[in-house]
Amino acid sequence: MSKIAIIGAGLSGLTAAIYLKEQGHDVCIYEKNDYAGGRLISKEGNETYFENYIRGLAGCSKNDKMYEVWEHIGAIKDTKFIRLKRFHSVKSGNEELVFWRDTQRSKKEMIARSPEDEEQITKLLDAVASFGIERINVKKPIDMTNQFELMAGGVVSGNANKKLDSYENMNIGELAAKFNDPLIRLAIISLLGTDAKAYEFLAAYGNFVAANAEIPIGGFLTIAKNIENKFKAMGGKIFLNCEIVKADIKNKRVISIESADEKTVTADAYIFAADANYVFMNLLGEKHMQRDMKKAFSGTKDFKVETVFGLSFLFEGKTESMYSNGALETDAFMLGKDMRSIINYRLYDYDETMENESATRLFCFVRQDEEDYLYWKSISIDKESLEAAAMQAAENIKFRIEEAFPDTKNKLKILKCYTPIYFEENYNSYLGAVRGFCPGKKTGNYNVSGNIKGIKNAFLAGSFLGGVTGIRGAVISGKFAALRMLKVLK
Repeated sequence: MSKIAIIGAGLSGLTAAIYLKEQGHDVCIYEKNDYAGGRLISKEGNETYFENYIRGLAGCSKNDKMYEVWEHIGAIKDTKFIRLKRFHSVKSGNEELVFWRDTQRSKKEMIARSPEDEEQITKLLDAVASFGIERINVKKPIDMTNQFELMAGGVVSGNANKKLDSYENMNIGELAAKFNDPLIRLAIISLLGTDAKAYEFLAAYGNFVAANAEIPIGGFLTIAKNIENKFKAMGGKIFLNCEIVKADIKNKRVISIESADEKTVTADAYIFAADANYVFMNLLGEKHMQRDMKKAFSGTKDFKVETVFGLSFLFEGKTESMYSNGALETDAFMLGKDMRSIINYRLYDYDETMENESATRLFCFVRQDEEDYLYWKSISIDKESLEAAAMQAAENIKFRIEEAFPDTKNKLKILKCYTPIYFEENYNSYLGAVRGFCPGKKTGNYNVSGNIKGIKNAFLAGSFLGGVTGIRGAVISGKFAALRMLKVLK
């Protein structure tokens, strides 16, 4: 039995911990915050938590290999899912457009709206409808795979659907530009922005249509808690409020780590499941970063990160004008460094655990980029200035929501604002990022291993490794880090 220290109790750290613990190792997790779950959830008060992730749990179909991983780590134990009819909607003035689960309905409505776009509408929605189940490698890292396993195809990721081929080298902005109708273009762009690969849009919508990305009742807080509870039930330990600020390296091995309160932790092996930039710049040193990752973090425009200005409300009432999820185009308003006009939202009116007899939760966000992050960073020196700017932005968003959805007027109570600095301060997120690198068309197949250059007893996990995006990617990286660790410990 070996003693293993894991830095970070996000999904990748918790996943790695479970796979190691079940092999009999002594596993402890050290977490900066006073709760586990990482960037998936945020804390609003002493006991109140809120999720940051507002799409479905990809891989929740039993036909998907990812389902086995979710089940293995306890994520979906006793979890119920809601099957919404609408994947995404957009409202601009008095006009609305919906991407339905029923793609034939979407096709009929979109063609009726824009007959000149019929060819592109049919092509896009046929690709979405036939998307099926992705072949995601959840078995083992490619660098741990032998020739026979590669030939068998068990560790290959991708989608063999030929209808997706024409979108392969396209980003979402270019996909949207194929349509003449401005509302269709807006509906496509408003989901994931313009820079992500078109495949990301197709995968998100396609998984939803295939009932492979449903919404968990209780939100993603439920998923995070389930994983945490399984690890604890196995005898695992999580030390909260324990930020790791230093690592001691000798003879190509991590000897110990040190917390902010100057407590030293020694272990036989380590998994760094915190923000990758923080790990190398603050703990291990840049010289231990792999070349491809160093290039990605160098500031090149080919590797963009996405951050947001987030805002949670308590909605005290009912609405007939607002769908459960969608985006709103408004008149432009200043937010961060630039003018913004798209507000994404999710109203949790379908989830009894997030509402009571008179109120429910509403979460909104507006996308921000590196320039916006630098603006928020520049005013964060003065906490009062930061809070004032955040509240002004919140009031601007609130006003526009009430204007677009009149039956919400005077019924929205601001609970918490989340600037990019919130994500940086609470999760050490690179540029305040809410996920790993945005997989733009020029990034190619960015996918680095969890190996750490020049260190034998430590591995990396987390969303900045690339490959599969979103929370699936974080979980898979955690499993792969554990498998690498188990190979070393044999």
